[in-house]
Amino acid sequence: MPRIRVFANAAILIIPLVALLYLLFPLLGDIGQRFDFSGEKRVESFDFKPTDIEETCSRSNIHSTDPVPNVVHVIWLNNTELDFINYLTIRSALISLQPDRVNLHYTDLNGQNEWFIKLRDNVTLVQHDLETEYGQQIKDKWQISHVADLLRLDVIAKEGGIYLDMDVIALRSFDHLLGCEKDLILGHEGGDRHGLCNAIIVGRPGSSFIQRWRKSYGTFATNEWNYHSVILPKELSLMYRDEICTISPSVFYWPTWTRKHIRYMHEPITQSEAQEFQHTVNENEGGIYPDQLAYHAWSQVASTYLRDLNPGKVLSHNTRFNVLVRRFLD
Repeated sequence: MPRIRVFANAAILIIPLVALLYLLFPLLGDIGQRFDFSGEKRVESFDFKPTDIEETCSRSNIHSTDPVPNVVHVIWLNNTELDFINYLTIRSALISLQPDRVNLHYTDLNGQNEWFIKLRDNVTLVQHDLETEYGQQIKDKWQISHVADLLRLDVIAKEGGIYLDMDVIALRSFDHLLGCEKDLILGHEGGDRHGLCNAIIVGRPGSSFIQRWRKSYGTFATNEWNYHSVILPKELSLMYRDEICTISPSVFYWPTWTRKHIRYMHEPITQSEAQEFQHTVNENEGGIYPDQLAYHAWSQVASTYLRDLNPGKVLSHNTRFNVLVRRFLD
């Protein structure tokens, strides 16, 4: 009898664990596709020296007669609830970019959500019917993140502007990028520059590069997400150099998504370390580095730190991330 009870108790513990793993498996698989943790050292290797092309693309081009529209686009699909990190994204864009408009592209929102209430007077709502706009992709059982990858390209192709993922913190003005002589700007991901990430897109309407990129999704497979969103644009940039400007990893995507870098941003630091970090940010006019314009929070791999974050913790807990975003609290 005691042995039977032991097995029964074990079963009580194991069955919920198996069920939990079953529910998490699609998410874990998606993260596995997006981030190759076996190559972390390669991604972290970076000398902070921009290439000649990157330096040219980052220079001020304020004399352009056809600037990129100073309109910010963010996308929030199939989720009615904004959270604190989403609030920080939009709040930082309003403060740092001073846009003419922030377009929140959505499918459905809870109008009583506390973070939406704080933002609603400063955003323009753009509702989408995914069944109508992307019916075939939905029938092909694309994940919502894949549909969002398409929508951001369609929005920039049609309207132009600045697209930001809902975990991007805008730290400084993008004004000097808006006059770029080429129609599209993307930032390198990783110190090894293995890809061009789609979490931040700066472009004019009608960009031929965007059109090529969009067309490539005709061969998209759901197990190749990272290829189409990061690797393919890098490959296209090498073939169509006259259509795109590429900028240094430190401008948009540094620190990276590696576990070492996530800990660097979110593990507790001392008061003296916090003061030193704040001094660095002040010297760089809001960035960690002299050329940094934004910080991508990599919410998929940093979820342990971000999911319970709130204004009180940002103010009272010293981490590099908290120090970086404190100025965006109202």
